[in-house]
Amino acid sequence: PAVATLRTPQGATIELTVPGGVFSGSAIVDIFMKGRTEVRPIIEEADKKAMERSAISFGDIGAVEFTATVQPERTVSISLSYPSGSSPALLNSLKAYYLERKSVVWLPVESSRLDPENRTVTFDVASFEVFRLMAGSAHDLRGVIVYPNPFHPRSAKDNVLKFIGLTDNVDVKIYTLNGDIVWTRHIRYTGGGTTW
Repeated sequence: PAVATLRTPQGATIELTVPGGVFSGSAIVDIFMKGRTEVRPIIEEADKKAMERSAISFGDIGAVEFTATVQPERTVSISLSYPSGSSPALLNSLKAYYLERKSVVWLPVESSRLDPENRTVTFDVASFEVFRLMAGSAHDLRGVIVYPNPFHPRSAKDNVLKFIGLTDNVDVKIYTLNGDIVWTRHIRYTGGGTTW
């Protein structure tokens, strides 16, 4: 078994835990911050798509690419740290995502485990890919933030009301102070947020 811990110039940490017997022979694992040059355009396109769907890139690490001379035969654990002072609404939906290169999209890693005490997200994978931390759809609505509140279109940045910390399959309704409905929308996939 082996554990490699790297510290980025910004102070974030990346930890790779490899149990014994994962590789049939020797293997070299390279880790690239923000991906290799040839992968960066794909990362940037996937980031653009994610932002259109309201997913929020998280932390100083950015995309981290793991490449190996041999793929593992069993699961390995990867742990990525995130900075302190993060919004509870964002932490409610913080997960590891991997870059699906064919569709050029970020997909959530199902085994993501948040550890707020150590400020890390740990996940188990059976192959090395490009990973990043993102705040996507929340698990529940406890951490929803709506801002600016109160909302005045002329004084709001870009005249936009923002919702962060949303779950998927949510109904969003906006009312006047008199209780009249101004806008309503059912959103199947929020990516953790929406705007009006």
